[in-house]
Amino acid sequence: MKKELFSYKALIGLLSVAILLTLTTFVQAQNIEKWTATVSFTLKVTTNAIDTKTGNRRFVTSNETFGGTINLYWGSDPNYRGPVEGPDGCMAELLGSDGTNICFNDIIGTGTLTKKTGKGSSVFVGTGNIATTVQEQEVTGIAYINGKGSMVSDISKNPISISFGGTVGGGYSSLDLTANFVFSGTIPTTPLTK
Repeated sequence: MKKELFSYKALIGLLSVAILLTLTTFVQAQNIEKWTATVSFTLKVTTNAIDTKTGNRRFVTSNETFGGTINLYWGSDPNYRGPVEGPDGCMAELLGSDGTNICFNDIIGTGTLTKKTGKGSSVFVGTGNIATTVQEQEVTGIAYINGKGSMVSDISKNPISISFGGTVGGGYSSLDLTANFVFSGTIPTTPLTK
């Protein structure tokens, strides 16, 4: 009986090691490329304020410059080539020089490819969140992108160049609900580099 029990424990241990090695190999096989560029564009920000003359609440709109980095995480596994989650869970992200972080953690789209030239284009939508600081308060909210892109691939369908752009928008709220913000803007089509 002890010999049989030992055999089962040994078999379970061996299977556990085999599963661990298989998972490790799978994780290593999923190659993730980071494509990045510096970007600057204008965001239209809308909030509200009380008119001191009438006491009415009205919209207040301002233009803010978003300056920073755009990152796109691309899976180069032979079974899947396309946007994948990067180290922080974002498939694409806008990292502002002021600390603003817009993370798109869900992206879907469709595209074209010309086999002869390796050129293609895509349209996509994505959702995610924004984290920033407003009036010395940390705020979070929702964000979306309605994007477009282009790519040139080599004969193995690995990207040689990627361009990325589109419209973004979203909103966030602070502790004072009257200070909620809605924003929108257009990211210019920007060539990314690995």
